[in-house]
Amino acid sequence: MALTRRTFLTAATAAATLGLAAPARAEDAFDAARLRWTGMIAGGAFDPGDPDFAAKVAAVDSAAASLRASMSPDPARPSLWPGLPLDDPRTGNFSRAYSQVRGMALGWATPGTRMHGDAAFAADVVSALDFLYEHAYNERLERQNSNWFWWEIGVPRSLTDTCALLYEDIPAGRLDVWFGPLLRWCPDADHRISNATITETGANRTNKAMAVAMRGVLTRDATAIELARDGISDKLGGGRWSLLKLTEGPRDGFYRDGSFIQHEFYPYTGAYGTDHLDGVARLITLYAGSPWDIADPDVVNVFDIVDRSFIPVIYDGLMMDMVRGRQISVQGWRDTDAGQKALEGILILLEGAPRAYAERWRPVIKGWVTRNTVHPFLARAGLPAVRQAKAILNDAAVPTGPRTEGTYVFADMDRVVHRRPTWAYAISMCSERIGAAEGINLENLHGWYTGDGMTRAAGPDGRRARPVGRLGRRLRHPRSHPLRRTPTQHLGGTHGSRTQPPRAARRHDGRPRRPAHRRRPGPGRRRPSGGPHRLRLDGDLPQLLRPPAARQDPPHLRRRHRRAPLLGVRHRPQHLPRPGLGPA
Repeated sequence: MALTRRTFLTAATAAATLGLAAPARAEDAFDAARLRWTGMIAGGAFDPGDPDFAAKVAAVDSAAASLRASMSPDPARPSLWPGLPLDDPRTGNFSRAYSQVRGMALGWATPGTRMHGDAAFAADVVSALDFLYEHAYNERLERQNSNWFWWEIGVPRSLTDTCALLYEDIPAGRLDVWFGPLLRWCPDADHRISNATITETGANRTNKAMAVAMRGVLTRDATAIELARDGISDKLGGGRWSLLKLTEGPRDGFYRDGSFIQHEFYPYTGAYGTDHLDGVARLITLYAGSPWDIADPDVVNVFDIVDRSFIPVIYDGLMMDMVRGRQISVQGWRDTDAGQKALEGILILLEGAPRAYAERWRPVIKGWVTRNTVHPFLARAGLPAVRQAKAILNDAAVPTGPRTEGTYVFADMDRVVHRRPTWAYAISMCSERIGAAEGINLENLHGWYTGDGMTRAAGPDGRRARPVGRLGRRLRHPRSHPLRRTPTQHLGGTHGSRTQPPRAARRHDGRPRRPAHRRRPGPGRRRPSGGPHRLRLDGDLPQLLRPPAARQDPPHLRRRHRRAPLLGVRHRPQHLPRPGLGPA
């Protein structure tokens, strides 16, 4: 019978009972770190019979069982699943296959599933990892112009998570084999192996740090764990790309006023910022209380950004669209999903947060979850987040916090939020530092004016923060109709959209029609207003938040006025090169 870690741990326990040498304290630290990590993936200890957990356990069970039933290894093709041939790495199927194996391991490790702890199911997962190592991801294979992300982040993250979940039933010696390619493609968190000129930053550095740290935990390699910890603080680069330090600009990252910039010009607190928070929170929790605890004094900045960057832009558990960048156009990823992910990151960070922060966040979280009745958090979140949220909801000592109030000016990303007890009002702007909108990867291609003074409001009954200003309408800039050039430049910075507003419709005689905001209103029609609105924030918002059928615009919104031109927007001369927009 093959020696597995489960039999080894059983023997070690028996040896300790008989009075033999006990394992070293460092060995206990490796196991404790691994259990903390699997708890953040599979949910830790919970009651599978609880209705809030039962449906999620059933979903994990069904997904894992379906993956096992459809798995059909074919060395000749090669493929592990019929729909994912592995012969061409440019398809990314090998990364998807590793992700599906992780789904199987999650089913095996989740209490309450049919395959939980099943030795035969674990053997199938092990054989799947052997197959993928042989045919899809090993030290001998080359990237062949496929996406670097799959080789250096996608597979390492899925593989280390799978091995952490299945750890007790992995045969001895298999980890060293499977992790061989990781030493080539993801040896540390600092460097891009596929391009030696690139130093990893932001979410990429976070993901690599997680992969390197877990490789060290699973192989009991303290050097790898310390290497990942140093990568978090960027000790190799003198702290320039530290995940814990606030940036002074102009570059990506969190700023002291709570702003978050990604791709040099764009506010992304509710997208890339959420990914950053989630990854760093997991790393802080992994290292907390271990011999390799993070001693960097800048770690306090991570706790501060929850108060400065996230709480002001989350309304009853929904993330405001003004900080979601091009993700506002992604189907299936709405403000509820972005808010849920941010809340899950805060819950993870709560595990390792100082007491003062934890006592301040728990009432806020309880208020978000309690008031979000349209898209209940417990019905949408994963098992770990549900377990943590229920602990807060069931704690009578934690009060239900009210909505956040105040005026928040995020000067470094040109965003303003004004919050009152029953409503919130947000303004999206742009400047010589901040682009109006980003449109890449076929996403947000019609978001031209979402940063040109667009206003949004949220009401007391969970209604979404919807546009109330007219600057966000699909209107063509009046000075751009004769030409259609791409890209544009905004006050010296990149204007993100790679597509231009549509041309004005032409009249029957071929002459261009006036833009919509400059046409004379016909009988019974109102002229669409497009200029900056001077709203009295203490009186106008409740009126604007009523359903459209029951609302009448205040008199000052009905005035006829010309739309203010977008100052500083100009076409980029054709002889200049296209500006780079950075990775997606």
